Amino acid sequence: MELYCDFSNYLSITSIDDEPIYKCIVTGIKRIAENGRVLGVFGHHVPGKTNKDVQAITIFNQQLKHFPRYICSFFPNLRSISVIGCEIEALSPFDFIGFEDVEKLLLNGNKITKLPGDVFQYAKNLESVSFFNNRIEHIDEMTFEDLKKLKYLNLKMNATIDLCVNEFAHVRMSMDQLKGFIKIKYGGRKIEDETKMTRKLSETLEFLENFIESSRMLFEDDFKYNGTEVVDRN
Repeated sequence: MELYCDFSNYLSITSIDDEPIYKCIVTGIKRIAENGRVLGVFGHHVPGKTNKDVQAITIFNQQLKHFPRYICSFFPNLRSISVIGCEIEALSPFDFIGFEDVEKLLLNGNKITKLPGDVFQYAKNLESVSFFNNRIEHIDEMTFEDLKKLKYLNLKMNATIDLCVNEFAHVRMSMDQLKGFIKIKYGGRKIEDETKMTRKLSETLEFLENFIESSRMLFEDDFKYNGTEVVDRN
């Protein structure tokens, strides 16, 4: 997929020393790929800024169904990612490749139904995660086990869970208590996963599809996007 962006500086209540955060708001998306892979980013930066300065990105009310995969390859210093009301139905560990430095993830108002145990294996430094108003029916008891820095988790208004933990404030339930609750509520009902052979085949097919799709789009761009400013395109 290709993202068309507006870039701006803004002051956040969490900004250090009142320094503005450089933010990207996605205003349009074209050529949405089945696997959600981001293949291009377009827009005009504030003078003196580049993709490397972007710390937060928001995608709102777009018809995606898939998380924008590999987005950190275009914005390597992202700290906050919000994909809200975009009809995302499922999550995969591959969605979060490159998320080593991402601290905040908001996926409110989507259609996510389950959270596999390995979904955050590439995003272990998350501090704040929100699945507010999704359709979660099952959470693997290992889903949040490796998120050692997690302090805020919003699971309000879901199909089988309606809880929020905020260790930055005074609340009744701690993160450890929530993990215990998930283990009791969902334990013993493991989410069915692919076999190793099936997963390996899936990864190989995805690589080939990405290669073919990237080659096709680059070829088309020579004709369709000649003269359009491309922002740090990989």
